[in-house]
Amino acid sequence: MMSSGDGLLREVVPEIATRKPAVDVVVDSECEAFPCAITAAATSSTTESREPSDLRCTNDEVRFEHVPGNKAELAFYMEDGERVLEEEARALQEMSKNLRHGDFGHVVALIRQVIGRVVVTGVGKSGIVGRKIAATLASTGTPACFVHAADAAHGDLGMITQEDVILAVSKSGETSELRPTVHFAMQTEVPLVAITQRPQSMLGRAAQYVMLLPDVPEACHSKVAPTTSSTATMALGDALAVALSRARGFSLKEFRVFHPGGNLGLLTKRVDSIMAKSPPLCSHDTTMAQALITMTMKRQCCVGVTNDMQQLVGIITNKDIQMAGCSSMDRPAHSIMSPLLVTLDPRESGHDALQCMVGHNIFEIFVVHPTSRVPVGFLTREDLLGCSKINC
Repeated sequence: MMSSGDGLLREVVPEIATRKPAVDVVVDSECEAFPCAITAAATSSTTESREPSDLRCTNDEVRFEHVPGNKAELAFYMEDGERVLEEEARALQEMSKNLRHGDFGHVVALIRQVIGRVVVTGVGKSGIVGRKIAATLASTGTPACFVHAADAAHGDLGMITQEDVILAVSKSGETSELRPTVHFAMQTEVPLVAITQRPQSMLGRAAQYVMLLPDVPEACHSKVAPTTSSTATMALGDALAVALSRARGFSLKEFRVFHPGGNLGLLTKRVDSIMAKSPPLCSHDTTMAQALITMTMKRQCCVGVTNDMQQLVGIITNKDIQMAGCSSMDRPAHSIMSPLLVTLDPRESGHDALQCMVGHNIFEIFVVHPTSRVPVGFLTREDLLGCSKINC
């Protein structure tokens, strides 16, 4: 039995109609026209190769194995991607212009007064974005959780208390799964905030405050798949979380408590909890040969130079050694060292340390006592980012 794809293939490319395609054919009658590359191989005793050709379909689309290097096809994809990003960027700009005229400020003030949590709810893409909003709120100092709207109607409404505030997400505002939660909020007088595009919808009318999404079309070719609206919703959630975080005076120290894992957790830790406690050091009267041995044993690209009071006064790097040459091995360290201009306080954060190293274009830095200038540790970018070993 001949499939619709085979029929279309015979109609469009008659010269290979009698041969079995070596690749799968996918027919999409709803997709708009665009160029695609076609390759086919004959399954006969002799293998034949054909050059890729472009095909533009108006109603149906035949997709074959894509051929790398088809400039027309790649240009079309990039152009389409740029169009999507530009449309979503315009939606964010539109929402930013209208933010002052809506209830955003009232919502921030309301949530600040709430003793309990922000309970975010929604379904579909709105639910997925809502889950992210709840996570961002929680990690930036606003207690929050996500309750799926469908599960809420089957017992999870019990997770919501009168000390909470409900943040319901729905582009249309008519999502049927949200109705039980809306009725629950009205019956129990739990504050209800809506994120929607339609203030006169079921959700919009029931909500105490409404944060409006921009009335712009979706960025996909069919104008129905959540693209622009989901991006706008996520951005609005970020704006809410950051505004609340700043209003609460949420500090980096508190963020460190909530986020101890990953690179973010590492960057929020204090320097003294990350640094190596045994820095590469040599005395100012040590010979260059001995300083080089210290660098090798410590497996570092530099060595710190201390004076008679054990204070850090300079640094010797691989570059200093190369410039001095082999004849300098008997010279004292202080005659070759570079004055040390940048150090860290052990109480600073990993983020501050990384900013300092990036700003001064250095890859390692000494940590000194804030008053005595005695070196207490050593830190590299590798320690902060977990990156591969830097070649010195």
